[in-house]
Amino acid sequence: MNIVLLLIQLSTLLAQIDTAQRTTQISASTNQTDRSSKVGGAITGRIIGADGQPVADADVFAHRISENTSLASSTASDENGNFKLTGLSPGAYVLTAQAPGYISADLPVENAIHRIGENVIISLVKGGVITGRVTDEAGESLVGVTVSTYRLRDPEGPTMGSQVERFNLGFGVTDDRGIYRIYGLRPGVYIVSIGNGIKYSIDDAQIRRDTPTYYPSATRDTATEINLRGGEEVTGIDIRHRAVRGRVVSGSVSGDIQSPYQTLSVMLRGFETGQFEAETSLSSTLGFAFYGVPDGEYELTAGYEGETSGSATDRISVKGTDVNGIKLKLTPRGAIAGRIRLETSNPLKGCPINSSLAEDQTSGRIGEPVARRSVVEEIVLRAERDQLKRGVQKPRSYGFVSYGRVPNQKGEFALKNLEAGWYRIAVNLPDDGWHIRSITQPGVISAKASSNRAGTAKGPADISHNGIAIKSGEKLSGIEVIVAEGAATLKGRVVTQKDELPSLLRAHLIPAEAASADDVLLYAEAEVRNDGSFIFKHIVPAKYLIHTRRITEGEANDDQFRPSAWDVVERTNLRREASAAKNEIELQPCARVKDYVLRYLP
Repeated sequence: MNIVLLLIQLSTLLAQIDTAQRTTQISASTNQTDRSSKVGGAITGRIIGADGQPVADADVFAHRISENTSLASSTASDENGNFKLTGLSPGAYVLTAQAPGYISADLPVENAIHRIGENVIISLVKGGVITGRVTDEAGESLVGVTVSTYRLRDPEGPTMGSQVERFNLGFGVTDDRGIYRIYGLRPGVYIVSIGNGIKYSIDDAQIRRDTPTYYPSATRDTATEINLRGGEEVTGIDIRHRAVRGRVVSGSVSGDIQSPYQTLSVMLRGFETGQFEAETSLSSTLGFAFYGVPDGEYELTAGYEGETSGSATDRISVKGTDVNGIKLKLTPRGAIAGRIRLETSNPLKGCPINSSLAEDQTSGRIGEPVARRSVVEEIVLRAERDQLKRGVQKPRSYGFVSYGRVPNQKGEFALKNLEAGWYRIAVNLPDDGWHIRSITQPGVISAKASSNRAGTAKGPADISHNGIAIKSGEKLSGIEVIVAEGAATLKGRVVTQKDELPSLLRAHLIPAEAASADDVLLYAEAEVRNDGSFIFKHIVPAKYLIHTRRITEGEANDDQFRPSAWDVVERTNLRREASAAKNEIELQPCARVKDYVLRYLP
């Protein structure tokens, strides 16, 4: 039997078994919890290309966000690009699509999460191609050498917030002529290299110990950038190997070792640039080595994917010699646990579905969710690092882990894999009628009170104001997030007397009342898109000042960029600027403002 056909049949059989197992699990869960009325929902939508035309026969997948994210449903689009994913239990889902020659368009994390009842647009773009020839220092073709691409930023300038994209995704191997061709690339600005200690071909050994060579024959600092548009093929990206011997960085990992079946990785990252350099997965010996490392300052860290242990960041200096004997020790990572409470009325007095917003396609949705009561398992939470210091890496997360975690049916949640530091809890809510009312931490009994039975515990601390501190390996519990009804939505457009708006604009909502100046939950900010449009959702009903502000290119390209309201100085500056601009708006409960015009004044 043809091996390809055999693999296809085997894949189909495994998918059927997996689907049957999931169906059994869902059925069992339904019987135990009497939730039959909430099982079997659907997400519908349409697949379109960059020209807005439907894409037929695209494969569409729904991945449920959970402790172990898995495929929940799959289908294909019809001749009109329409699809329907069925059999979905209540929860939060990430939708992906693929078609020959097409790749998914970029979406911010908050717009990539979907729930039952939504009607979604998924945009596919034609993948780009980078091709060229690789030669040695004498001009002879190098055969069987891996060529890697790294996307530095998107076509408009800012880097997308995907942590996955910081790591090598697009690669090709040179043929017998030294020619490579890398396809399926997203639009953006790229650099291309050989080396990096990464090999996908046995012939890479001849250059693996040399420092990386970037197009055309450069170091990373002097590499020539390549601007790739959607569907474009950029040719002539020829790389001439520099043949500069690099150094070896090696060591071992010890400490809180998990199951041998879990992936333990070590990452190397430039200290000055913060750029990812290389990664290696450890063998059973728990030893690691990086080859071809250029001179410079680096950070090393080890950890498990999405698990609860990792090493501290170790800074090393590579100067003219190998660096051996590095010891990375795994220690337990911290966790924040708590409960979400939905503060609802009985009977429900939620905001009505407003079909007038159905034309808004900027978020990837082509309509509001069906009129139904949301459940707590559809909420997604993330622990966002606050007060970052230089030399401290943001913990690595792969794929769907970066979207966050969901609570169970009781609203209980746990955010894991946290290094020591300050954190904020970010919450992605299931529909526009909800807003965050409070995020609190239980009070702590003082030393004096603990020795005095008459002493009383402190009241809950408002951690939305200053964030929450966690020590290495600390397990915090008792966090309470209260979600309330009656949120407002504000959609508008920034206009200017000039022909074009400046790039990198953000719109800000600032509480107008002086008494609420430090209520972080009343602040919001949104990206101003190229057409000047912006949208605020899940807004607490109140009186606001609305203001636009430019951010720097460095801030736009920083994946650790923090909201302005998290910093007391920035909050003060925002209030001063907004008060001078005098743009005020009052948002009533369940308000749906969709045509607000905000004038930009430089």
